Amino acid sequence: MTETTMGKLLEVAVAGDQRFEVDSLELHTHAGAVDGVADVVDQCRRAAASVHLGRDAYGRLCQLIPSLLHPVQEAAVDALNEATGALQGTADDLRSVAGRYDSDDRGVARLFHRGAGA
Repeated sequence: MTETTMGKLLEVAVAGDQRFEVDSLELHTHAGAVDGVADVVDQCRRAAASVHLGRDAYGRLCQLIPSLLHPVQEAAVDALNEATGALQGTADDLRSVAGRYDSDDRGVARLFHRGAGA
């Protein structure tokens, strides 16, 4: 494991010669991008929730159509609300993981420095 501060690369050895690298700054950046998508989805939800068709929107012959579409619209608004929450939760989780990587890496670096007599 390499010593890092937030945003520097963390390289972790796993079984054999396999490795994976984590750049916590990239995780934070990605979390911000996910937050941006959540904002757009929430804007869509608000727009969908604000649209209401009147009974005369389709003329006299089709007055029933708005009431048939209402449950579909409600389901769409609910789905967009759930998507917004899931995206916001994912962004929070990404920030949490990045923070744990940084914290764990600092702790391991301290142990190495103590072991090396630094």
